[in-house]
Formats: sequence, C-alpha cells, structure tokens
Amino acid sequence: MSGDVRAIRAIITADDLGLSPAVNDAVAELAASGTVTATSLLVGRDHAQAALELELPIAVGLHVEFEPAWLATAGHAEIEAAIEDQVDWMRTRAAPPTHLDLHTEALYGLGPEATRPGGVLMEAIAVAARHRLPLRLPRRLPDGTGAPAAHRLAVALADDSGVRLPETIHTDPRPVAAIDGPRDAARTYAAAVGTLPAGVSEFFLHPAVAEIDGLGAKRVWEFELLRDGLLRARLEAAGVVPTSWAAHGASPQEGAGP
Repeated sequence: MSGDVRAIRAIITADDLGLSPAVNDAVAELAASGTVTATSLLVGRDHAQAALELELPIAVGLHVEFEPAWLATAGHAEIEAAIEDQVDWMRTRAAPPTHLDLHTEALYGLGPEATRPGGVLMEAIAVAARHRLPLRLPRRLPDGTGAPAAHRLAVALADDSGVRLPETIHTDPRPVAAIDGPRDAARTYAAAVGTLPAGVSEFFLHPAVAEIDGLGAKRVWEFELLRDGLLRARLEAAGVVPTSWAAHGASPQEGAGP
C-alpha cells in the first residue's frame, strides 16, 4: 500500500451475501450508506445470482462453502478444484472476487461442525495464490481458534506464495442466547478496536434485516449496529482508516511484526 505501513486500517465486512433476501437487502443498504467496505458471496446459495445483480459499490469476495459430508472424505485435489469452481462461478459472471474467506471450522478443521481434521489451509492458499487474492487467514491467531503449529506454517506458506493476509480478524462468535441485546453486541466490537495492530485487520459481521436462521436476532442486531454507523464511527474516532482489499495493493507482509 502507498503511505505509512504503520497505519492502522480496517476492512468492515458484511458476510453471507446470497444466503437469503433478508441478507441481500441488508448488505445492499449497508453498501449504499457506506458503513461497510466489503462483503463476501456464498455462490452455492439460491440467492447468489440475485446478489450479483445488485451491483454493489463495495468489494465482493468469495465466501467458500463446502457440503460437510463431502468435505469429510474429499482429497486435496478435489478440495482445490471445488474452490476453483466457486471462483470461476464469479469470474464467469463478470464479478471476479476481491478476496477469499472460509468458515473457521472448514479452514482449520476445528469446532463441533468440523468434518475434516487439519482443515483446508493448503488448498485455500494455493487457490488464493493462483488468482492473487487475499485470504481471511489472520497473522495473529485469535484466542481459542486454530492450531498454532499449523497456523504458523500456513502464514509462512502464504507469505512465500504472495498471498495477502489481515493482521487480525474480529467477529462475535457467541450464540444469540449469550448476547444481552444489541448494546452488548456493539460493546464486543468496540472493545476490539483498541487492540488493532498496524496494518490491515478485518471486522466481519453477519447482518440481515430479519431473523432467518439459527443466528436469530443476532443478525438483526449486527445489521442495526452497522446501519447506524456505530462500528465505523468507533474506528474513525480511534484513528483507524476504513479500507478493503480492493482499495489498495498491500504487500503480503504489511504491518507484520518482527
């Protein structure tokens, strides 16, 4: 990126585009208002094509998604080909993705919903490198997520492959029953702002204009938080510059520590 690499920058992502009309409507409103800087598309969902037709004025990445039973037995070549197919789905519709991201349980192979021990780190990095796409793989591992040894190897491979990575990533992993309403949700993100290191970090939320799935009211609360500009205002008040992967040419090791 041009300018001071010591600057603190943040991508504000509205995830799960294409999941439902309620999500598409939320992302469209947030993109138009300028309160988010990126989104990522679930290309295998019924409302993915409708999402592209919105012609959103923000960066649109690819939210890679696998069928769990298939992932449990798939080989490396099959997984890499499946990611390539999803990239191609966007490229053939004149909407090449600006970045890649995956669910943590798929990327690292962790958590109660994970079906593939070890995850798909190598495959995701290979595809990201081939298409020169940033990948939502944080340089600094969040507490309680990922496998430290595998993470270190993956970051080294990403650097060697020229794949850009965020310094840190931030979301609210709590189920709706553990969140004490929208103010509690807002506090969680506000607390993370003061921890951001130099370089590019990412906040990713899962907004919808109505309750649609197991996340329940959490999606609506996160939509309201973003719609009201609370996260962006908190970032800007702290001197953090909103950005997206499509907005600059960050180097693979931008902001990396010694």
